[in-house]
Amino acid sequence: MVTFVGRLTSQLWALATRRQWSVMPLALAVVLLQFGLLEMTLPLSELFSGKPLFHIDHPYHLYQIEQGRALLKQGLLTGYDPYFVGGNLGGVTSNASSRVPVLVSALLPDTVPTEVLYKVYVFVCALLAPLALIGMGRALRWPLLHTALAAVVGVLLFWVGELRWYFMAGMVSYVLGCYVGLAYGAWVWSVCAAAQQGITWRILAAGVSGGLGLWLHPLFGLLPAVLFLALLVVDRQRLSLPMTGRALAIVVIAVALNLPWLLSMGTAEPHFIGHPYQRAVGIDVLLQPLLGIGGSPVGSFLNPAICAVALIGLVVVDRTGRARLLPLVIAGWSLLLFGAFGATSERLASLQPNRFIAAGFLTLGMAAAFVIGQCALGGHSARQRIAAMVTLVIAVFALAFGAREVVREVSPGKHARYGKLPAEVLNQPASYTFLASWLAENTSPDGRILFETSMARVHGGAHVAGILAKQIGREFIGSPYPYSLPDVSFWDGHGFGGKIDGLSEERFLAGLERYNVGWIVAHSAPLKRLLSRIPIVEPVAQYEGIEVYRVRRSLSYVAEGAARIESREFNRVVVSDAAGERVTLRYNWVPGLATEPPAQVVPAADGSGFRPLVTVIDPPPRFTLKHEN
Repeated sequence: MVTFVGRLTSQLWALATRRQWSVMPLALAVVLLQFGLLEMTLPLSELFSGKPLFHIDHPYHLYQIEQGRALLKQGLLTGYDPYFVGGNLGGVTSNASSRVPVLVSALLPDTVPTEVLYKVYVFVCALLAPLALIGMGRALRWPLLHTALAAVVGVLLFWVGELRWYFMAGMVSYVLGCYVGLAYGAWVWSVCAAAQQGITWRILAAGVSGGLGLWLHPLFGLLPAVLFLALLVVDRQRLSLPMTGRALAIVVIAVALNLPWLLSMGTAEPHFIGHPYQRAVGIDVLLQPLLGIGGSPVGSFLNPAICAVALIGLVVVDRTGRARLLPLVIAGWSLLLFGAFGATSERLASLQPNRFIAAGFLTLGMAAAFVIGQCALGGHSARQRIAAMVTLVIAVFALAFGAREVVREVSPGKHARYGKLPAEVLNQPASYTFLASWLAENTSPDGRILFETSMARVHGGAHVAGILAKQIGREFIGSPYPYSLPDVSFWDGHGFGGKIDGLSEERFLAGLERYNVGWIVAHSAPLKRLLSRIPIVEPVAQYEGIEVYRVRRSLSYVAEGAARIESREFNRVVVSDAAGERVTLRYNWVPGLATEPPAQVVPAADGSGFRPLVTVIDPPPRFTLKHEN
């Protein structure tokens, strides 16, 4: 019996340390593990229910997908969105991270609800994320043991720490991009450093895959680029003209596949100006997650253990192993430093550097997995054996702690957690139900609603303006998200391009008239103070600090001439009963606006300081206002 167990252990160990192995058993094990954890938080039974994911950014992405699907049905990637800020250009120009489900929707019947499409997308992204690390291990030619450890660490970091919070908050595509980015960076390195035989097809495949990654998320390319450069720094002798040519070819192919939305971005205005998201700067931004302090999600105690194991590994592993470990350590620390200090540059601040701290710890987690594998293999000197034992002790405690934290994360209860209390699919919040019901019953499509959005997400814990406007069929002044298009938006005591406390009553009243505002939803003290001084504004409803007001004024979307807004949809504002030589509509003009049947469309600049409105010269009695790409 002892002999049999010894032989079995020996055979299993030989399999674990082989570099050529079947990926399927390990992949299946990872899928089953991740699937089981997901079933506790995002139950399979709820994926096809009508309930949406209703937390932080999820409703905002639902609106983006609704918008993208409607435009794609018209054969467009961008189009005119009449629901916000008096009309603006929307589509891929304002949708950075929900493009893939929009593209997938083209393959599905219109009867598939957007809520179901989005939930399935979230579920699939969660399932694929740790699988990508198996691909990374294959590309770097790691033994099975090391690759399995990488997948385990990847699962732990998916549920414990900043990546968990990002995913739960709606940054689904970004989190998947971090995992896939590591595999992709390793694969591109192997392609560029490969022998000549069959290289053309591999370059083409790598370029196409990179292009799809950029469609997944525009920041996808940063992590693979950092890893590739770190590999090049450690293995400089591989740098050659053929390698450079292959890398450039891959980049060119990837960028070419993204030209449709890149060219659209060139004609679109920036949606976010001066936003505060993920751009803090300072040593504390690095030290808090590094030391595992600062509270969840920043203060994951896995972080210091990961860093300790990765750094000790530089001493423990031999020269060959160190050459394979060092690129991950360099890449990980580069991402950490960029995350903490990248926003010192205003240009780089737009990339939201803080989010790359999570990517840095994921990269260092892969370094730690490699070190644990090397320590488990043995073959060290007497001095190294002590360090290896210390490393393994730290690793065992960290993995055990991480497993405990994962169990707590997916279990119901009032204890602290990194993400959201499961299950994540719940009935819509009461405050949203109140707003949707009251606004649908007590407002009309004849006027707009000034909706003050909230960084603190006071409307049910989420950014709900987008799906609220679409659900009740009303146009809103403001944007679906705080800080977006600030000269027309209202959020947290800001409005019409500045602080509300500095906004004159005359300017405010001019804005109400210009944008045909009939109702106001406010939550901030500055806006409520301003409204209390406006005679034509009266409070009509309230719910948990959210006040609804009615503006006593006649409502019309026509500023000059005669016409009537018959209906509105994405990229389709139907105007009827038009008469006169020119009709000016209370919609913002953007380049590319046209009518069907054709008529001349020009901006109506009037020196008011607001955006120019749309003027149609010699309009037909009935026409559709739309944007032509």
